[in-house]
Amino acid sequence: MKDTELTRSDSIYNNSNSDIAIEISNLTKRFENVTALDNLSLAVKYGEIFGLLGPNGSGKTTTINIVSGLSKPTSGQVKVLGYDITENTHAVHAVLGAVPQETALYEELTAWTNMTIHADLYGVRRSEREQRIIDMLNLVQLYERRDNRVSTFSGGMKRRLALARALLHDPKLLYLDEPTLGG
Repeated sequence: MKDTELTRSDSIYNNSNSDIAIEISNLTKRFENVTALDNLSLAVKYGEIFGLLGPNGSGKTTTINIVSGLSKPTSGQVKVLGYDITENTHAVHAVLGAVPQETALYEELTAWTNMTIHADLYGVRRSEREQRIIDMLNLVQLYERRDNRVSTFSGGMKRRLALARALLHDPKLLYLDEPTLGG
């Protein structure tokens, strides 16, 4: 089975072998002459709320980019839900909800259209899509604004829409990069 063909019954959704959701071992990331991460090791358990805190330039976003498969480590290992991120990036993407520092919304489209595009990208079944979008927009208190262009939203509303979008495909793991921005 290809990584992109995962279903709710597959082992990534029922990982009972371990209580660790994210395992980072000896992670190092270098950019030319700059070492952004130097031998980082940590573990995050299922159900745990975990925060990476530190000053600008301390490697928080670099760590998140590696954990989410957007960047490759120089050395070390990262496992997400039991999968090595460098070998199984697609499997991790299928179960990862992400709210990046920049919301990356389509500003000239409506909230509903933004959600529909995301549902298509993440393979939300058509039979479930409309109800999932309604549920997520209600969750973040934006259902009444569903037909408004995102460019008319405040910064906080855009962050809430980005959160709804990240939760739309029912991820097992959610990360938020700079979650208080725009609030």
